[in-house]
Amino acid sequence: MKPAPFLYYRARSIEEALDLLTGTAANGKLLAGGQSLVPLLNLRLARPEALIDLNGIPGLSYIRSEANEIAIGALTRQREMEFSELLAKELPLLAEAIPQIGHPAIRNRGTLGGSLAHADPAAELPCALTALDARLVAVGPGGERAIRAEDFFTGFYATALADNEILKEVRIPLEKRAAGWSFVEFARRHGDFALAEVSVLLFADGGGRCASARVVAGGSVERPIRLTTVETLIQDEISPGAQASTLADPTGELLRIAPVAAARAEVAWLQGEFSEVPEVTEAALDLAVQMQSKRVLGELRTWRRRAGLQEAVEPFVAEPYAVELAGEWERASALWAELGCPYESALALADAHSEGPLRRAHEQLLDLGARPAAAIVARRLRERGARVARGPRPATRRNPANLTTRELEVLRLVAGGLRNAEIAQRLFLSPRTVDHHVSAILRKLDAGTRGEAVAAAQRMGLIQDR
Repeated sequence: MKPAPFLYYRARSIEEALDLLTGTAANGKLLAGGQSLVPLLNLRLARPEALIDLNGIPGLSYIRSEANEIAIGALTRQREMEFSELLAKELPLLAEAIPQIGHPAIRNRGTLGGSLAHADPAAELPCALTALDARLVAVGPGGERAIRAEDFFTGFYATALADNEILKEVRIPLEKRAAGWSFVEFARRHGDFALAEVSVLLFADGGGRCASARVVAGGSVERPIRLTTVETLIQDEISPGAQASTLADPTGELLRIAPVAAARAEVAWLQGEFSEVPEVTEAALDLAVQMQSKRVLGELRTWRRRAGLQEAVEPFVAEPYAVELAGEWERASALWAELGCPYESALALADAHSEGPLRRAHEQLLDLGARPAAAIVARRLRERGARVARGPRPATRRNPANLTTRELEVLRLVAGGLRNAEIAQRLFLSPRTVDHHVSAILRKLDAGTRGEAVAAAQRMGLIQDR
């Protein structure tokens, strides 16, 4: 489709754009990168009487350090932000979020101000900048005013901007340096809008303990919102597992309670705290029995069996769990492999009682970078009198970061700009397995972001420079 007819104005200054907004083009729309507006025009979901093109206005595209803050012009392209060394150094959370915006072609044209003014609930920049406590500078006939990001987004595609105001600049304070950060989003595939996303900043005291946190969620809500309850739990140093249960259990919803219980069971098993597994899974197991949830029952029963509990298993437990609980380790491992779940496939073999399957489990877990699980299997092999080499495998020793062959393969794809979901599809792995690999790569390269990991790998000669 094509847009409905409209008048086109190309402003040469902010003053001219404001004059148009308050006069000739009062019912018009502002055009920056056009990555959201143009599709709406083509579908005729937006029918403005006029377009005011801001791209001819000089001095609105920049990234610079000013005193204790970073200033970014509203017309700065997202691609420029993505490769900014200043942002990578000073605002790693933002640097981590930007590559997850659409595709390179979109980031080449999309602007910071355009994304923020559009206020899509699934957009990455509003979520990240709310966590960073950014100030958005708007200019109108009455002059400039600064609006906190937390107050700027007011609802679905709604902001605190007045009809006669233009977003001019974003200023991000640097007074408090985060000790830790993360931006994670969940989408059906790379480039899709986020179904859910979260930005996290952790601030430490002089002793290295968490003093405060900022946690902002987006995607699944009408605007970015701070999760103050979660921030309090983090600040009070409640264990992550207990935090998750505190949030999930009151809902009474199995879909929220079961993943937390399974994750806590896995952590307890990996740490050798087998006695904790029954406690952290009991409530979820009772609910799963009540609801006859085949998959949840299977997962929880399997973790309890690994912790040494010998219990009756419901007849309707889902495969491959039912096969594994029946002691058919090889068949269960094969079923998991067919489903594209190599970690679960290896764990199924790890439950075997003979040396052959255990050795295969050990090799697979090492290839996945799942060293805690591999250590458990190695201990079981030694208990049976088998010899297990200590230290990295020969393929791992060939690089200074001790990356496995699979981790190097994943790292090359990360350097190519692929996200975890894309890497999983390319390598026929589960997204969870790729998450494990990327976490291991960041840890081994002592990197806080994917970009830092790629840069470190290039310095070491592990991958070629782009």
